[in-house]
Amino acid sequence: MLDKDDDQHLDAVSIFSGSSGGQSDLHLHRKPRKYDFSFSLPSPQQQQQPMDVDTSGGNPIQLSLATPRPGEKKQKLNSGRARVKMRKLASGETDSSEAGDRGCSCGKTLRLRTVVCCSVVLLVAVLVALIGKQDLREEFWKRYKEQYHELLYGVEDYCNQKFDFSATAGALSSGVIGQLEATAKLEEIVNRRRNERCTSIALLGSTGVGKSLMADIIAKTFQWQSNVHHFFWDYRFTPEKRFERFQSFLYGIRHGRDVELGCGRSLIIVDHLGSGDVDTINKIDARLRFVADKDDVQLMVLYVFQGALTRDQHLSRFIERVQLRSLEEEDLRACIKLEAAEFGVDLDQHPGLLEELTSSVDGERYGCKPVRAKLAFHSKFSKNDS
Repeated sequence: MLDKDDDQHLDAVSIFSGSSGGQSDLHLHRKPRKYDFSFSLPSPQQQQQPMDVDTSGGNPIQLSLATPRPGEKKQKLNSGRARVKMRKLASGETDSSEAGDRGCSCGKTLRLRTVVCCSVVLLVAVLVALIGKQDLREEFWKRYKEQYHELLYGVEDYCNQKFDFSATAGALSSGVIGQLEATAKLEEIVNRRRNERCTSIALLGSTGVGKSLMADIIAKTFQWQSNVHHFFWDYRFTPEKRFERFQSFLYGIRHGRDVELGCGRSLIIVDHLGSGDVDTINKIDARLRFVADKDDVQLMVLYVFQGALTRDQHLSRFIERVQLRSLEEEDLRACIKLEAAEFGVDLDQHPGLLEELTSSVDGERYGCKPVRAKLAFHSKFSKNDS
C-alpha cells in the first residue's frame, strides 16, 4: 500500500512523464529510475576567478590573486611546524620555553620596580629629614663637598688644609732668575700675615725682571686652584670706569656659582698696573679688606706694577712692597740659557750666539723680556737656511 505522500509523488512523476493512466498503470508500466549522487569539485584551473562588478553599468573588473611581497616568507599550511602550532592553539597549550622567558622577564620587571620604589621611598625620607633639621642638612652638604673636592683635586679635606707657602717659594727660587732676595721677602710677608683675612702685596721693579713671571708661578702652585682669579688692567678706560669694572669682577667672585671664597684661601692677581694707578689701587684694596671682613674669608692679593713708583706715590699701609732688582750680566746669561732650553736651541751647536744675545739686550732697562723674541727669530732664520 502507498500512503498519501507516495500517491502525490507518483502523480507528479506521471505528469512530467507525459502518461495519463491511473495509479495501477503507473505501477505496471513505470520503469525504476536510478539517481546518481556522485559529483566532483572543479580543478583550480577550471575554477572561475573572483569578479568585482561595477554597479555603474561598466564591465566587470578582474581581481588578481594576492602575491607575496619581495623578501616575504610564505609559510605553508601543510608544513609540520604550522600543524603543531595550530594543534597547540586549538588545545590551548603554550610553549614551555616561551612561558619560561615570559616568566623570567616578568621577574626582572618586578625586581626592577621594587628597587625603584625602595629608592624613591629612601630619597623622600632623606629629603624630609634634611628639610626638617638644619644641622643635618648642613652636615650632609659639608660631607658632600668634601667628597667632591677629594675626587676632583685628590686632596683630603681640600678646603680645610693647612696653608703652606714653602712649595711656592721653592718654585720661585728656581723659576725666577736673580730674585732670591725678593723671593725670600715675599715668603716672609706671607708667613707673617697668614692669620690675617686680607694679605696685599705689590710687586715692583723695572721691565723684564720677573714680576709677571713671579705672579704666574704663585698662581700655578697655589694650594686652592679653584680660587685663583686674574684681573688685567685696561688703559682704554678712565680710572672711574676701571674701578667699576673691578667692582663687577669682585661681584662675580662673591656670587658666582662655581666660586667658593669660604673654601681655603683665594688668590686675586691684578696685573698690568701703572704708576698712575696708585690711588685706584688703594680704593680697590680697601674694598677687598671690607669684603674679607664681611664674608669672613681669607684673601691674598698681588698687585703687579709695570715700572717703578715715584717718591710722591704712596701705597696704602696695608699693602706690602716687594722690590725686584735689575738684572746683571750673569743673570742675563742664565736667562738666555733657560729660554734657549725651552725653545729647543742648543747653544753649544751655535757658537757665539750666547755672546751675541748678551751684548744685544739691555738687561738694566728691559731685563729678560727681549730674549724670547730674539731666540724665536734666530730659530726661524736657522730653519730657512737649512
